[in-house]
Amino acid sequence: RSNFYSLPCYSEYDRNSHDAILNFLLDTMNVSESSILEESGEEEHNNNGNGKQELSSMHWRNRLMVGWFLTTQTSAQDVRNESTILMKIWNTVLTLIRTESGQPLQRVALGLFGRLLFLQAGAD
Repeated sequence: RSNFYSLPCYSEYDRNSHDAILNFLLDTMNVSESSILEESGEEEHNNNGNGKQELSSMHWRNRLMVGWFLTTQTSAQDVRNESTILMKIWNTVLTLIRTESGQPLQRVALGLFGRLLFLQAGAD
């Protein structure tokens, strides 16, 4: 079923585009244990010390959508390459599992976790 959502990356351009999409999704999710706030729907901006404003919270529905896209866009090539993107995906999954309290977000995090395990088992 996941083949309906993404196409295989045959060329270097396709691979770079796919990596750019994953990096965008991971940067959009921007999870860390300190950035998950319990306020529903309110966005807060923190000054991270270098003068740039950083978005520290997203509405849970937006995080759910980004998590779903991340789940569907993660491919077997991402697991085989063992790039920095793979480490960022694993860190995002584990942080989501530890910090999220709402059932939809926990389910999408567990779905992404299961997909990574499935793809890893197929890569070995």
